[in-house]
Amino acid sequence: MKIVALSGSQREKGFNNLLIEKFIEEYRGYCADVQLNVLQAGTLELAPCRVDCPQLCKQKAFQCVLKDDIQQVVSELRSADAVIIASPLYIKIPAAMNTLLERLVALAFSAETASLGPSIFDGTPCLLFAMAEYTDPKIILQHLQDVALVLKMEPIHLKSYPYLGVGGIGDIGQKPSTGPLAPFEQIKLMAKTLAKRGR
Repeated sequence: MKIVALSGSQREKGFNNLLIEKFIEEYRGYCADVQLNVLQAGTLELAPCRVDCPQLCKQKAFQCVLKDDIQQVVSELRSADAVIIASPLYIKIPAAMNTLLERLVALAFSAETASLGPSIFDGTPCLLFAMAEYTDPKIILQHLQDVALVLKMEPIHLKSYPYLGVGGIGDIGQKPSTGPLAPFEQIKLMAKTLAKRGR
């Protein structure tokens, strides 16, 4: 099984990447053959969407006139059996992550409005992870869910708070919290939910 993660963390060892690692560890208990590819938004060469350049993206689905790393991202997502979208909240989500999500949404919206056929990501299970310093991570999860829905992916929800995905507040690396709302407990539930979906 191939899982592709889009990580908005500006730090390679950031908390979002820690959640991704913990999820893969947990999911291997259900599916030993898991291949993970993490795409760090901050290391990708991506220009902002030009919006007014429909000459390509409205003629060929998920093809962008801008020659940068977006085609690599699209190719990786297309080959994924499941996708993780993970982002921290700084003032907003990091600029590089925002650019990445904006570009993907623009491609999906252009293909949909030009009636170029179903989304190439249609039905792909999508897991949402969010970390915040002190605010409610559900704010980020709502934004990430909107992106997943425009891409026609299928967000995997939890039956407990924060419902839309896995969310955490503060330093989960130094002081892992416990209890039903703790991020690592949510990770266990998310892994179990994805495993049940695959049966």
